[in-house]
Amino acid sequence: MTGGHDVAAFDAVLVGSSIHVGKHQPAVAEFVTDHEAALSE
Repeated sequence: MTGGHDVAAFDAVLVGSSIHVGKHQPAVAEFVTDHEAALSE
């Protein structure tokens, strides 16, 4: 669990991010990577 967010505790998670120079913000990309297993359930 990174930054105090336990995505497994929610029925659904909506992730949004602005795009700068063709890429999502690094913190959002890291969050999704760190929680990939829980987000894919």
